Amino acid sequence: MGWLCIKWWLPLFCAIFVVEINGCNGYFQEEKRALLDYKEFLKFHNYSAESLLVSWVSDSKSDCCSWENVMCDSSTGHVIHLSHHAEYRWSRCEWPLYQTFSLNLSLFKPLKELQSLNLSYNCFDGLILTEDYKNTSILTKLERLDLSDNWIDGMFPTKELSVLENLKSLDLSHNCLESPNATQDVNDLSRLKKLKFLNLGGNVFNEEIFKYLSPLPELRSLFLYNNDIGGALKGQGLCNMKTLEELDLSFNILNGIMDTCLDNLTSLRRLDLSYNNLGGSIHSTFLAAFPSLEYLSLLSNNFEGSFSLSVFANHSRLKVLSIGEMKSNKFQLDTENPSNWFPLFQLKALELPNCQLNSTTGKMPSFLLHQHDLEYIDLYRNNLVGAFPSWLLVNNTKLEYFFLNDNCFNGSFQLPIHINEPMNQLVVFDISNNNIQGWIPKNIGFIFPHLTLLSVSSNKFDGEIPATIGEMSNLSLLYLDHNNFSGEIPKQMLIGCISLTSLRLSYNSLHGPLFPTPSTWKDLSVLMMDNNLFNETIEDGMLSMNNLQALDISNNRLSGRLPASWPRELRFFSVSSNNYEGEIPKDLCKLPLQSINLSHNRFFGSIPSCFNTSMLVYIDLQGNSLTGTIHGALSRAHLLEIIDLRDNKISGSIPKGIYGLSQLKFLLLGGNALEGELSKEICKGPPTSPPSPIPSSVKEKDESAIEFSAFFWSYGASFVMVQLTLIVVLWINPRWRRAWFYFIETCLYECFGQFFPNAFY
Repeated sequence: MGWLCIKWWLPLFCAIFVVEINGCNGYFQEEKRALLDYKEFLKFHNYSAESLLVSWVSDSKSDCCSWENVMCDSSTGHVIHLSHHAEYRWSRCEWPLYQTFSLNLSLFKPLKELQSLNLSYNCFDGLILTEDYKNTSILTKLERLDLSDNWIDGMFPTKELSVLENLKSLDLSHNCLESPNATQDVNDLSRLKKLKFLNLGGNVFNEEIFKYLSPLPELRSLFLYNNDIGGALKGQGLCNMKTLEELDLSFNILNGIMDTCLDNLTSLRRLDLSYNNLGGSIHSTFLAAFPSLEYLSLLSNNFEGSFSLSVFANHSRLKVLSIGEMKSNKFQLDTENPSNWFPLFQLKALELPNCQLNSTTGKMPSFLLHQHDLEYIDLYRNNLVGAFPSWLLVNNTKLEYFFLNDNCFNGSFQLPIHINEPMNQLVVFDISNNNIQGWIPKNIGFIFPHLTLLSVSSNKFDGEIPATIGEMSNLSLLYLDHNNFSGEIPKQMLIGCISLTSLRLSYNSLHGPLFPTPSTWKDLSVLMMDNNLFNETIEDGMLSMNNLQALDISNNRLSGRLPASWPRELRFFSVSSNNYEGEIPKDLCKLPLQSINLSHNRFFGSIPSCFNTSMLVYIDLQGNSLTGTIHGALSRAHLLEIIDLRDNKISGSIPKGIYGLSQLKFLLLGGNALEGELSKEICKGPPTSPPSPIPSSVKEKDESAIEFSAFFWSYGASFVMVQLTLIVVLWINPRWRRAWFYFIETCLYECFGQFFPNAFY
């Protein structure tokens, strides 16, 4: 009997052994060959496959299962998941290093068990099949395909995709795809009977795309944000897609009204129609058709009339609600009518910016008293009144983003004593542009230890800056300007705020030393300390700010001589309206300055001839005691727009080269001892009405010139500051990030699309 068992089992054992020998540790050799062919395919197109797929080697001892970005089935040994995507899209396909090229899906035919394929962030510009598209033997097990963030252009590849009959998830977002034309079969995609998730956002589809998508019988999630879909919602085939649960049509050009045909989509959980041109009123009956709604965004449309949030009272599943920032000022949002409604929902995110919220009373929405799970709240620019609603912080301990800026809250800012533990999740706290007064709570750094942005500017705060701000080691943007803070900058802040990139302290009553040591502000790029009472010397702590690009310490009480050394990246520099004296340090010549303002001090000597004029746009030396002549070096500053040398003791003639500065708009030289005649060339520039220089014998100030000088400096420094703010805010807020890039793309296309129709796609 034993020999009989051996007789039957021995051939089977040998067959299994042969498979293991010929395979690749459970993989079939043909699958390994297919992977290597794909790598060779990339190399052929000058792609950096060697650096990305280092472990993919043609070695008989190499285990395919151990290759990077490859996953195998633990029981069969077949490849079931392949992921090859780059990290930085925009730098990978730049000519001539990397060319865009079409992806041949037939390369993956040997991967018969492949279930998931991620080829996002590559340089593919199209899809091809080397076999008949009706051949369904290619990738028959594939369920998830991600080709997002490539350069695939042309018409939607319906034929190439139709062979993937088991596909459940398809991501083609952020490419350059267009709607199919009339020659393509509307029913091609109907073969994708299992497709449930489809992301086509960030392409150039128009409204014709719906008739190709409506035959998809199982589609649950459809994302078409940031396309060119226009017209009204009715009659486009969208209303027949009754299986939809998620629909994102944001950042398109839809117009008309909220058509009632959308009532057919009764299974919708997520609806995003933000950033379109939809108009009319928002009908309560329309929203009542979606009892399962979890996410609704109607931001930035043309809606008009009054709308009450009480229509959502019974939407118990609602988690995200965004309404406001309408392009029309005829829209009003009401939360208090009727007064006795009670929300069955618990929101995670509430966004009601600039929507004339409760405009008749300015009352804080009372339904918020019943919300306890908020992570994001934005009530920006609604003229809300009353005391600062500290109860929002008490009730919502999971808050991450808190925007109550540009309202009319008054009274003091008190952190509730009920908060016994820090709010570790909170990263953004903005209550700027209100009427809040008093001291900032001393324990703010302990309650909000992980903030990246803290803005309390343009209020009526006084007292000292809390030392506990130094506990905020992640703080990047700190805005305390336009208040009445006094005292010195806390040493704890100098040491603890190691992540600061932008600090605004302007228009307060601060005093004490500037840049004391030690300081850990090595990443600081913008520092605004103007219009304070600083009266001590500049200390060496400034030299550790290696990335400082904009510095404004104007309108203080600083005196003595300027330091000899400055941060090497300084581009915008103002020390105007202080009491500095001595010669202008020649070390300033080594800086890549774009704007320099040393006006209204007591500098003497000549204007340095060594200024780096290649980037200089604005130079203001008005109101000093400078002597000598105007150096010809300024004639080489081809970007110069403003030269203000008024009220000094400069003599000689005006260098002829200055007349040839094509960008020069203001040349202010009054109140000096210049001689000679003005060249007629100065009249060849564009007609401008500069502020008239007033002779030194007239003691009245030239207010227009002062205002213009202040404007230019503010513009220059703000340029750097806005860049930093954008980077940080876009990083921490995905919605704003998407809105910003959509805005830039739209501007480029509107400005240049008519001349270069294919340049942006």
